[in-house]
Amino acid sequence: MSNVLLCLKEAEAFLKTSYFCDGEEFIDESYIFPNVVNLSFAGELYLKALLMMTNKNGGYRRKHELNSLFLSLEPEVQREIETQYRADKTCHSMHVTLESHSDHFKKWRYAFETKEALTVHLTDLGSLVRAIKNVAESFYDTQR
Repeated sequence: MSNVLLCLKEAEAFLKTSYFCDGEEFIDESYIFPNVVNLSFAGELYLKALLMMTNKNGGYRRKHELNSLFLSLEPEVQREIETQYRADKTCHSMHVTLESHSDHFKKWRYAFETKEALTVHLTDLGSLVRAIKNVAESFYDTQR
């Protein structure tokens, strides 16, 4: 199995786990933490898969920040993600969503250690991750 395919499969697993944490059977609000962490990490992995497929050297920065990874993509790939994101009816622009949720993987997995109030817009973050996922899977399908 290629590194790209494994990365895509891992991203899908984290995305599905976030959906599980968002299920109606979870009345306890503490499930918001694994939901945000898994959703953010899925987005990070989809971005890294895209970078492996589209960068000439096949590499990516070893970071967690969604905004930094997104800005490392080729402009045409960024535009395609934005087009996908806009197709979903969201509250905020893609760039606002990227900036405001960029480091949620780090912040939310150790939420108990932070003194600041944590905020998330799950609908927009979900739309962003789905847009990245759609573009990543499309690129993978065209390369096979």
